[in-house]
Amino acid sequence: MHLTRLEIHGFKTFAQKTVFPFLYAKNGCGFTAIVGPNGSGKSNAADALRWVMGEQSPRLLRTKSSEDVIFAGSASRARSGFAEVRLVFEQGEGDHREELSIARRYDRDGQSSYEINNEPARLTDISLLLANMGIAQRAYTVIGQGMVDHVLSATPHERKLFFDEAFGVRPFFLRREQAVRRLDEAARHLEQARAVMAELEPRVASLQKQIDRLNQRETWERELRELEERWYGAQWKLLGREAARLESEQRALQATQQESGLQQEDEASVEATPVTASLQQDEQEVKERLRQVREELATLREARSKQETELAVARVQRERPWSPLPLSKIIERLVHLEREMSLLQASAPSLEGRELSARLRVFTEALRTLLSELERPAPEQGVHQEEARVQAAIQTLMQQEEALQHIMRELERSMEQVRTQERQAYEAARAQDQARVARERERFALEQKRSDLRVQLARIEERRANLLTEITERSPWVQEHLEAFAERASDAIDPATPQRLHRLRSQLEWVGSIPPETQAEYDVAQARFGELQTQTHDIQKSIQDLQTLTQDLDATIQGKRETAFAALNEAFQSAAQEIFGGGEARLVEVRSEREIDAETGEYIEGSEHFEGIDILATPPGKRLKPVSLLSGGERALVSIALLCAIMQTNPSPFVVLDEVDAALDEANARRFGEVLARLSKQTQVVVITHNRATMVHADTVYGVSMTHEGVSSILSLRLEQ
Repeated sequence: MHLTRLEIHGFKTFAQKTVFPFLYAKNGCGFTAIVGPNGSGKSNAADALRWVMGEQSPRLLRTKSSEDVIFAGSASRARSGFAEVRLVFEQGEGDHREELSIARRYDRDGQSSYEINNEPARLTDISLLLANMGIAQRAYTVIGQGMVDHVLSATPHERKLFFDEAFGVRPFFLRREQAVRRLDEAARHLEQARAVMAELEPRVASLQKQIDRLNQRETWERELRELEERWYGAQWKLLGREAARLESEQRALQATQQESGLQQEDEASVEATPVTASLQQDEQEVKERLRQVREELATLREARSKQETELAVARVQRERPWSPLPLSKIIERLVHLEREMSLLQASAPSLEGRELSARLRVFTEALRTLLSELERPAPEQGVHQEEARVQAAIQTLMQQEEALQHIMRELERSMEQVRTQERQAYEAARAQDQARVARERERFALEQKRSDLRVQLARIEERRANLLTEITERSPWVQEHLEAFAERASDAIDPATPQRLHRLRSQLEWVGSIPPETQAEYDVAQARFGELQTQTHDIQKSIQDLQTLTQDLDATIQGKRETAFAALNEAFQSAAQEIFGGGEARLVEVRSEREIDAETGEYIEGSEHFEGIDILATPPGKRLKPVSLLSGGERALVSIALLCAIMQTNPSPFVVLDEVDAALDEANARRFGEVLARLSKQTQVVVITHNRATMVHADTVYGVSMTHEGVSSILSLRLEQ
C-alpha cells in the first residue's frame, strides 16, 4: 500500500485545486518534505490529511467550526462554496496495481459526504478501511505540532488510545465496537420484539376467547329460547288479564253514568242566557228614552228661564224709570249669568230632575237679584201686553215641563222594574248554575274515573305493543306462538329472568358481532406471535454469540497487546539508546487495583484491568525518571525514539510529521533526519519542516508559498534529479 497523491480543493488556504504527488524512491518507500515560510499554509496539508481520514475535532484541525475548513476568501478572491480533499493509494505490484481513493466533501449549506472509490460511504466505513490498512487515524500516522509532546505529557489512561493503535489492535477495537453496537441493536430489537409480543399477547388471548365463545353459541341460543318462551308467555298472559279487568270496570262505570242521566245538558241553564239578554235590551231602551226626555226637559227649562228673564225686565221697566248700574258692572254680571247658563245647558242631560230644578232656581234667583238692583224703567206703552204674553209662554213651558217630569218619573219606575227583573233573573240563573255545577262535579268525577280507566287501559295496550315490538325486534319467532305460550305460562314469574335474558343476549350479541374473519385473524395473530417468539429466541442466541465474540475479541486484544507491548518496549529501549548515545528508557503498564470481595475480604483474581502506559526515560549518566521531568530537547528525542520503535514494530504505510523537529538543535536534528531516512526504507515518510538538516534526507521537496490573493501554491523539487 503506497500513498500516491493528495488532492486538495477549497480546503483552508488551498482555494484552487492542488495536488501533492508522492513518488516511490529507488531505495525505499520515499521521503517527502514540505517546506515554506510561516503562514504559507504548509501545515494545512497535514490538516487536510487528518480531515479526509475522518477527524471531527475542530481543535486538532485548528478551527472553531466545521465551516472554517472552507476557504474564507480574501480581499481580491471570493470565498469557496465547498471544501474537498481526496487521498489516493496504490496497491498491488507490477501490472496488477490498482488505485484506492477516499474523499471527503463539505458544503457551506452544511452537507457533508464521504466516498470510497467515488462511491458514497459512511465515516464508519472509512475508519474500518484505514484500520485494516494499518493506518492509525488519530494516533501516530499524522503527528502534528505538539502532538507527540502531548502524548508524552498525557496521563497513562490518555495514552491508551495512542498505544492501542501502535500495538495494532485498533482493527480489533473497531470490530469490538461494531459487535457492541450490534449487541445494543440486538438488545433494542429484543426489547421491541418483547414490546410487540406484550402488545400482541392480549389480542391473541382476546381472539382465543372469541373463538371459544363462538363454540358456545348453540348452548346459549337454546337456553335463550327457553327463557324467552316462559318470560314472554307470562308477560302476555298478565297483560291480557289486566286489560280484561279494566274493560269490565269501564263498562260498569258507563252503565252507572247512563242510569243517573248525567250525560244530558241542563236545559234551564241553556235557556238562561236569552232571558237575561232580553232584559238587558229593555234596560238599554229605557235608558235611551230617559236620556231623550232629560234633554227635552233641559231645553224647556232653558226656554222658560229666558221667558222669566224677559218677564222680570218688563216688570222692572213698568215699576220705575230706568236707572242702570255702571256699565262695567252690568256687563260683568251678565257675563257671569251667561256662563252659568252655558254650564247648566251642558250638564242638563246628565242631571236628575231634582238636581236640575235646584240649579235652575239658583240661576233664577241670581237673575232676579240683578234685575232688582236695576232701577225700574218708566212705564212704556205696550208693556202690559208683552208681560201677559210672556207669562202665558212661561205657563205653557211649565206645563210641558211637568209633563216631561211625569214621563221621566214613569221611565225611572220602568228602569227600576227592569233592574228588579234582572236581579231576579240573575238569582234564578245563579241557583241554576249552582245546581249545574254540582251535577258537573258529579259527572266530572265519573268522567275522571272513566279517564283513569282509559289511561290504565291505554298503558296496558302500550305495554302490550311495546312487548310485541320487543318480541318483533329481538325474538320474532315468539310472535307466532305467543298465545300458546301465554296459555302454558305460569303465574309465578322469576324476577331474575330479565337479567338472565340480558346476559344471554349480550353474550350472543357479542358473539354475533364477531366478524367471520375472526378465525383467520386469530390464525394470523397466533402465527405472528409464534414468529415473534422464534425471533426473540434468535435474537437471544445472537446476543449470546455477540457476547462470546466480544469476549473473544477482548482476549485477542489482550494477547496482541501483551505481545506488542513486549516488542515495543524492547524496540523503544534500543532506539532510545541509539538516539541518546546510551541511557535507558522503557514502557511500564499501568493497571487498576484488584477488586476486593465484600464477603470474603480477599482480592478477586483477574479483577484488575489495563488502564494505560507510563513512559520512563533518561539520558546517559542520569537516573531513570518519568518523561514529564525531562527538558524540551530530551522530550523531543524520547518522542523520536518512541516513533522509531513504533515504526519498527508496527509500521504504518505512511507517516506525516508536522514540525515535530522544531525543538531540536542542529546535532539532534541531523540525527533525527538520519533516523527518518532509515525509516523511509520501510514506511513512506512526509515531513513538514523548517530544518535544513531534515530536508537534505528527503527524496522530494514541495515548497509552499502564499500568493497576493491569500491562496497557498506549491513548487516541487526531486532532489535525486
